[in-house]
Amino acid sequence: MKKSILYKIFSCYILCLSMIFFISFNITPCIAYNDILNEVNIVVDIKEDGNAYFTETWITEVGSGTENYKVFQNMGDSKIKDFHVVDESGIQYEILDEWDINKSRREKTQKCGIIERNGSYELCWGVGNYGHREYTISYTITHFVQQYLHDQEFNYAFLSNMDLPPQKVKVEISSFVDFTDEFCDIYAFGYSGKVEFIDGNVVLQTDTALSRYSKVQLLMRIDDGTYINVYDNEEDFVDILEEAKIGSDYDDTYEEDDIYTKKHKKTVLMMIATFAITFSMLFFSIFLTSYQVRKKKKKENTLLFNDGSTINSRKKLKNINMFRDIPCHKDLYYFYYTSLKAGLITSKEKSGIITTILLSWIKDRQIEFIKTKDQGLLFKKEGYSIDLNKNIVTKNIVEEELLKMLRKAAGNNGILETNEFEKWCKVHYSIVDIWFDRVESFVESWMISQGLLEKKRIQHKFLFITNYTLERIYNIQFKEAIYQVAGFKKFLKEMSLINEKEVIDVKLWEDYLLFATILGIADEVEKQLKINCPQFNEGSYMDTVHTTRIMRDFTHRSVAAAYRAQTSASHSGSSRSSGGGGRSSSHGGGSRSSGGGGGGRR
Repeated sequence: MKKSILYKIFSCYILCLSMIFFISFNITPCIAYNDILNEVNIVVDIKEDGNAYFTETWITEVGSGTENYKVFQNMGDSKIKDFHVVDESGIQYEILDEWDINKSRREKTQKCGIIERNGSYELCWGVGNYGHREYTISYTITHFVQQYLHDQEFNYAFLSNMDLPPQKVKVEISSFVDFTDEFCDIYAFGYSGKVEFIDGNVVLQTDTALSRYSKVQLLMRIDDGTYINVYDNEEDFVDILEEAKIGSDYDDTYEEDDIYTKKHKKTVLMMIATFAITFSMLFFSIFLTSYQVRKKKKKENTLLFNDGSTINSRKKLKNINMFRDIPCHKDLYYFYYTSLKAGLITSKEKSGIITTILLSWIKDRQIEFIKTKDQGLLFKKEGYSIDLNKNIVTKNIVEEELLKMLRKAAGNNGILETNEFEKWCKVHYSIVDIWFDRVESFVESWMISQGLLEKKRIQHKFLFITNYTLERIYNIQFKEAIYQVAGFKKFLKEMSLINEKEVIDVKLWEDYLLFATILGIADEVEKQLKINCPQFNEGSYMDTVHTTRIMRDFTHRSVAAAYRAQTSASHSGSSRSSGGGGRSSSHGGGSRSSGGGGGGRR
């Protein structure tokens, strides 16, 4: 008993001496931590003026250094402002007007600042105590979305060349509009992971840890007019995209490598082993997915009008009366959009709009279609050439983009020769696909301004699942336009059955031929031309023997080549090349991105 009491007294004495020793000599016991950046989560909110508000959360283990920092390069006319830092305890860090990287850890604790050097920035904040830390930094980047020649877009690296590379990164970008593949294109570079449209946001997420030389870069195109008063960059999305794709796998067949397959081999075996247990859940998932796919396809084919009525584009319109006047105010693009949405032309017949644009240029004497004799394998065969060096006046941005594609296909001499556009389309199929989407977006923007279309975000619930879709609600006037276009097509097809033989002048026949080309029935109209207007070829530049037919063949073969190339890429897992999201490319991205240029801890 006495021994026990003495032992306790002695222990207390040793403990007191230890405390006095540590206090006297200011020796603090410490735990060793490794410097690890576990996770970086970035949330971006893009405002209507194109400025972007960033919130980043860094989840990290701190074992050395005095400060965290993040570098921004190639910022151009963009500025970084409103920088703030909050740590896991909720403490708001003091903002210093001048940041000195040489100060001690104690002097930098709970403080932050910005270093600006010739258009580049460093955001800096003190590490404070070592151990497990969470820092939330926020800041605004001005002119984040910029105005390019025909689009609004940004090319931005959220992280790049980090001295302390994160193990996991997630970026979520939102705005006052829902981002969808209907008016946006997204391409991600520099990391292994995904880029997707999810519930109106764009989400980038890595599936492996970044290396020191990795980056998380997004090139995003947005329809013109989405943001107001944005900074004018005067560059072109097509040029930037082509440069960014160099060295990437966006245009190549995507295949998982052996390392990736081996890494997931155990997971596959476990899935097989547990198949019997999960069979019922799998069956239910298939049933649910099938139901949702059928429902989605039905909605995609159904046009909804503001009076509650609908039209199914897969079903033939009934009781259509002939309509002899050219509908849609003779607007080629509105006519094309109406025909496409009404199911009067298929997606494979979309090339008619390109033919029509070229024929309208010929009609207006802006370009000339010249027959040539090209050397074949044994004999000479018919060819053509179009001089694109002239000053061609385009009516809108989509015509300007088409002209640019044609000039790129023509090469340095500016003369578009036989098969050149077809070869170009086969290689640049994603740009061709984007152009057709752009035509639809261009028309829809006009329709919204005219009160003919409204886009609404609609919530859908099925069992335990909630998702959102963007619904197009058309004005009842658009239904009238659909019936007029359908009636006009009927008139053109049945013109030979009309008892009344009207005298139609050459100019009206030219218009008939242009709109019939969009509908894919130009050959039938040409037959009527021979009968009812035999003098047509003498009075029109749109010669039906040597021009219109060859032009239709030229555009059809070119677009078909792009379609085949895209289908092949889609089957091989590279459909993301069209800008619809999917897996990111570990390489590429070009040199014209702004943003990330290093960072970590020092």
